[in-house]
Amino acid sequence: MVFQNVDYFIASYAEEYYLSKFIKRDNIIPLPTPTDFEVFRPVKKEAARKRLNLPKDKKILIYTGHLNKLRACDVIIGSFQKLKKMYNLILMIVGASPDDIYYKKAKKAGATTIGFSNIHI
Repeated sequence: MVFQNVDYFIASYAEEYYLSKFIKRDNIIPLPTPTDFEVFRPVKKEAARKRLNLPKDKKILIYTGHLNKLRACDVIIGSFQKLKKMYNLILMIVGASPDDIYYKKAKKAGATTIGFSNIHI
């Protein structure tokens, strides 16, 4: 097994779950996702929609992060294309880069994209 010569793994919480199937949890050091709660804080839905120029009458699906194969973004975009035919909704992608592999596909599907630098509520 590839893992037999490794003493410890540093992994995200999601990775920790999968690694724990193959190695003892004692050998996994969880790496929490740091969040600056001075920047990212709860706001009222109406204020957020107004500030971000989002429609009041639609449900909003939110995806955060890069648009890549590892995160199955092709499935997310395909599902959005099917769901928007049945429901009044939009897909908002936060933090993706125009260089991401599925960025153009997401835009073509009608997704709204917002970079992290654009968000100040």
